[in-house]
Amino acid sequence: MINLNGSGVPHFLDVPFGFKNAFLNGVKFTEVVRLESNQILFWERHYFRIMASLRQLRFEIPLSFTASFLEDEIKKAIDWNSTIGNTALVSLHFYSEPNNSSNEKVFFVFEAASAQTFATIHDEEFCVDIYRDGVILGEKLSNISTMNHCIRAMASVYAHENEWDACIVLNHNKQISETTKGRFYLFLDTNIVTPPLTAGCQNTVLRKVFNDWIEKQTEYRLLERHITPFEMQTAQEVFCLDLEEGYSGITHYRKTQYPTSFGQNLFKNFLKSIVA
Repeated sequence: MINLNGSGVPHFLDVPFGFKNAFLNGVKFTEVVRLESNQILFWERHYFRIMASLRQLRFEIPLSFTASFLEDEIKKAIDWNSTIGNTALVSLHFYSEPNNSSNEKVFFVFEAASAQTFATIHDEEFCVDIYRDGVILGEKLSNISTMNHCIRAMASVYAHENEWDACIVLNHNKQISETTKGRFYLFLDTNIVTPPLTAGCQNTVLRKVFNDWIEKQTEYRLLERHITPFEMQTAQEVFCLDLEEGYSGITHYRKTQYPTSFGQNLFKNFLKSIVA
C-alpha cells in the first residue's frame, strides 16, 4: 500500500492520469527518511531540504506542504503497512505535473519498507573500485539526489557485474564525488577528509549532521576538499556513510587494504550523540 496524495493506493495501476503523466514526463524529487524507535530521524532538516530542493526544481509548492502535514503523511504510509516495525525507511517521491493537464500541480508518493536499525555496523569485507564510464558534473544542481540518479544506477550495476560492493563515482575533474553506497570519507593522520558540495556529491541530511558533529570533536579536524583517487593509497581508513546503509567501512580498493576499527568507533560515538 502506497500513500498517494494522502490516499491509500494498492498499486500504480489505480492512480489517476495526471499522476501518470507527472510520473512519466514531469520533474521528480526523492528524499529518504529513516524511522528509528518510532521516531523520524532529523525530520526538521529533511523538511527544509525537501522545500529547498522543490524550489530549485521549480515545483509549485502547495501551501498545505507544512512540516506537520508531511510528517502525518509519512506516518500514514507506515501505518498502512502492517509488517513494518519500529525501524523503517520511507521514500518520499514528489512529482511535478509537466503541462498543466490536471488541477493538481504536485503529486507525492510515500513508500515505507522495513529496515535494519541504523546502528548496524557492516564490518565484513567491503571492496570498491572506480566507475569510469560516466561522471557527475560538479555544480549545485548535482547536490539534489535525483539529478545524477542514472549515473549512480549504472555505477551500481557495474559494481555488481564485477562483484564489488560499491563503486566510487568521479566528477568531471576526475575527483571523487561519492560512492554508490553513501558519502565518502577518508582518514589522513588526524584529519577526516570528505568531498565538498562543489565535487557534485549529494547534499544529504546525514552528511550535514555528521559533518557538523565531527567539527565539534577536538581530536579530529574535518576537511571538506577535493580528493583524487590517488590519495586513497595513502589513507589510513576509508568509509562511506548513508542513511539507508548506515556505516560501511571500505576494506579493499584494488591492491590497497584498510582496517575499519577507527571508523567504526567514530560512527558508534556519533550514534550516541544523536540518541542522547
